Amino acid sequence: MSTLRIGANIHNKARGGQERSAEEKIYLPQFLRQLAPSAIVCMDDFNFAQDMHSALPNTIVCYRQYNPAEGHLWKVISPEQYVINQAGITKPGMPLYVLNEMDSKAPNDQLNAACKWMARVIELIAVKGCTCVIDNAGPGQPTLSWFADDLKWNAVKPLFDAFRRYPQVYWGLHPYWHSGDLQPTGQSAIHRQIEPLLKGRGYDMPLIIFSETGRDALGGSKTNGWRTAGISEEIYAAEIIKARNTLWTENYIRGVAVYCYGSTEPRWAAFDIESAKILHTALIGANQSAPPQQPPQQPPTQPPGEPSQAEKDLARLTEIYYQKLALEIEESNIYARNKALFSNAIKIA
Repeated sequence: MSTLRIGANIHNKARGGQERSAEEKIYLPQFLRQLAPSAIVCMDDFNFAQDMHSALPNTIVCYRQYNPAEGHLWKVISPEQYVINQAGITKPGMPLYVLNEMDSKAPNDQLNAACKWMARVIELIAVKGCTCVIDNAGPGQPTLSWFADDLKWNAVKPLFDAFRRYPQVYWGLHPYWHSGDLQPTGQSAIHRQIEPLLKGRGYDMPLIIFSETGRDALGGSKTNGWRTAGISEEIYAAEIIKARNTLWTENYIRGVAVYCYGSTEPRWAAFDIESAKILHTALIGANQSAPPQQPPQQPPTQPPGEPSQAEKDLARLTEIYYQKLALEIEESNIYARNKALFSNAIKIA
């Protein structure tokens, strides 16, 4: 029997991008307490994520702050500056959601740059005593050529070296399915296709969180979820539970987050399960039938002694960042004072 407890990818808006009503705001944490999931993803509401982290001690609460560049962050910001910028939302025991659905078929030089960037972010977050769920590969990704092709493997290997060095880090995947005929060779079980190839390279599978998952009616579409497929809540719940019981049984899978609870934009409404109370009841029942879950694995603390090079780098860059910020504030204050003096001089004249 699977010990995995089904969770949800929770948006900070109700269906169609509307604000939640008072009743809906009360219901959500009550539902999550009953669901008692292995993991959830909370999006764009850090206070709510922190509340759930406190209320659900046996749940891995991942936090995602949407960024329009999150599919190619390595092109626009250094790993060091990125980690500094995320300091306010990077907390021990709450994995930070890093990157989302980059193109795994990109040229090798771009893949290598992305994987080196991710490896450095993993290192910098780990030395802070924190962890992350990283990559968050889209449906049907990564392409299996990552592991089967020597040139591709050399390009992506830095990421898997980082997973090996920091085993508390989660690899995010998005396994969707197109019909109720769930197959062990389909997208919904892409980890089972990856595992033997990765072992062939001498690497074990890293810990995995399915940071998105669910029914994608047409395959690869961003508007055709389970509602578009025309299936009932009962049928959809049965599909999710079947995937949990038959395809997601490996011990390294530490959480699944059904996409989505609420929807920040109308285009995600076809995936939304917020109003699907029959489905909620079915998932609660499935989770309650699973064996008791253990508290999430916590990142190892850095032993006392000489700081690592990554810690020194991060401390130095953080100091430079705040020195620059202080200088900008001082320059702004000088400008404001000069502007006031100039205005007074005009009035006197």
